[in-house]
Amino acid sequence: MKNLSRISGLLAAILSLILAALPASAEDVHIYMVSRMNGSAVLSDGTAITTWGFRLGSGMGGVPQVPGPILEAREGDNVFIHFQNFSPMPHTIHLHGLDVNQANDGVPQTSFSVPMMGSYTYQFTAPHAGSYNYHCHVDTILHLQMGMYGAINILPPDGSNHAWEGGPAFDLERTWITGEIALIWNQQQANADFTVYEPDYFLVNGKDGGLIGADPYTSFGLVGGETALLRLGNMGYLPVRYDFGGLHTEVVASDGRPLPQSMAGNGLVIAPGERYDVMVRALSDGVVNVRLEYLDLYDGSVLGSAMVPVTASGGASPVGELPGRGLTVSPGYPSPFSGSVSFALGMRDPGSVEITIFDLRGRRVRRFETMADEGSIFMWDGREQDGRRAPQGVYHVRFRHAGDVVTRKVVNLR
Repeated sequence: MKNLSRISGLLAAILSLILAALPASAEDVHIYMVSRMNGSAVLSDGTAITTWGFRLGSGMGGVPQVPGPILEAREGDNVFIHFQNFSPMPHTIHLHGLDVNQANDGVPQTSFSVPMMGSYTYQFTAPHAGSYNYHCHVDTILHLQMGMYGAINILPPDGSNHAWEGGPAFDLERTWITGEIALIWNQQQANADFTVYEPDYFLVNGKDGGLIGADPYTSFGLVGGETALLRLGNMGYLPVRYDFGGLHTEVVASDGRPLPQSMAGNGLVIAPGERYDVMVRALSDGVVNVRLEYLDLYDGSVLGSAMVPVTASGGASPVGELPGRGLTVSPGYPSPFSGSVSFALGMRDPGSVEITIFDLRGRRVRRFETMADEGSIFMWDGREQDGRRAPQGVYHVRFRHAGDVVTRKVVNLR
């Protein structure tokens, strides 16, 4: 019976890899969103500001969030954004960077705006997987400054952790949207002098100063050689320059399209309205502060800065080719598991695969090195290097082959 159970587990792991390769069918995605002008925020020095923005759901209750909610769909999906305007001004949703027809573009001058208490359903077919934005296009200068913007992330057709179909793989992702706050604009609103822009606060995902690092939707950690995808967008009025410090970075896409050749991320400048996708890996354990510098449009001087901490643990891996280009690994099966867990491997060239297992604290639990080829199965019996049963908990299983690194997370129920 034990052998039969083990064979069933191996067959299921192979089946999961085969199913992952099958084309996914498009779906209808319905998103319900409301605009409100009754928001507020407290900045890092205690200053309170008024915010306008969007929230998910329907009805007049609740307050907006800044940035607005991240909207997601798969490439090829038919997307319907059911928008209700519960605020005293007209608003729109402009789908920034998406190829849509004029009626769904959200630019009042070429289509229309949605009046107070009005509604409209924006429709589009999700284009190439990549990073996009949305924002209100009514009195854009002011409405963007007040917080009426957000991100649209289009996933590959199968919804997998790849930047695009056949593109580089990642273990986790973060969306960073930069912006600024000029107190005079925020306080005087429509009466402000919009010919003078002197921002007082410099934002990442609506936060400034020390609040940025405390935001779980912005800061992140890398465990055991993991790769993160950063979706970087700029919804402010100043170019932003990135210094990733001791992290290895490769810029792989711009404005929703893959670059012909990736480039290093340090020194990357993102102009207002631009988006870039950056793959990030750690070179050593510890905390790296990613520095963002907000530049003057005229002379390039630094007007302000922000810091985002990134923590690496569990043994950073040597930098090679980006993951996903030569090695694929199915999710562990079963997971959660009790006894053993199996993974189906796919690879461009047969050869040696190094497998290292870390616990949630980054401690190395076990290491294997085996020869493998396309269709090989790796099984972990849930034991540590000395043969003892590993404690119950979450584990990261890292596979390394010919410069590719893929990490899978499993839960051991013992």
